[in-house]
Amino acid sequence: MIKFALKNGPFSLDYEGDESFLKNDLAKILEALNHLQLASPPLIGHEGDASGSRGAAENGSAPQLPKHSTNTIAKLMNVTTGPDLILAAVAKVILVDGNDVASRREITAEMKAASSYYKKTYLNNLSAYLDTLTKADRVRLVSQDTYGLPAKERERIEQIICEQ
Repeated sequence: MIKFALKNGPFSLDYEGDESFLKNDLAKILEALNHLQLASPPLIGHEGDASGSRGAAENGSAPQLPKHSTNTIAKLMNVTTGPDLILAAVAKVILVDGNDVASRREITAEMKAASSYYKKTYLNNLSAYLDTLTKADRVRLVSQDTYGLPAKERERIEQIICEQ
């Protein structure tokens, strides 16, 4: 018999029962909680939200992002490297297309769609680039081969896309 409590942002889990749960189910639950936390907008007054508000989204008027292509986003972001192009591709999938996350397949397709910036060597080094971006917290690994944008990176890219 095992008993524990776990808190991750606004989510909490209290468990008392057989330890087979730890071996079989806990990793799946934590992965799902992480996905929900990345996909959800910040909560008003939540400790992870330093401003204590949700800005424009709180008023029901989320910033309207232009429907740019990955090529245009890459231009606006002054892409010069593989990791830069990955960020442009993730931005296209998440910010422009409105998906919660970007799969490796979607990232690859969007990189190739940015024909003015794409180089085959970027695809050859994709895993290393994604690892570097994840360690720098510029993208977040939500689940295997699925990535999200941290709030600070999302805001930075939205500003670049909207200003141009």
